[in-house]
Amino acid sequence: MDIFLEDLTVSPLHAKLHFQDGTWVIEDNDSANGVKVNGHRLSKYQIYPLQEGDRILIGQTVLVFSNQ
Repeated sequence: MDIFLEDLTVSPLHAKLHFQDGTWVIEDNDSANGVKVNGHRLSKYQIYPLQEGDRILIGQTVLVFSNQ
């Protein structure tokens, strides 16, 4: 599934969210403006395991992760 954000600071392939080893993870795809989780900026291509309630900042858009 693709998620499209109407945000000019987000690139078409900015980040990837996928299920890995029994948990959901987010990965920065070498985006120009980066990805932050709970205020922590991910390194390029860093995979970060998500937990319920994590706040994901992509561009100027905040997403809250829910595993439901």
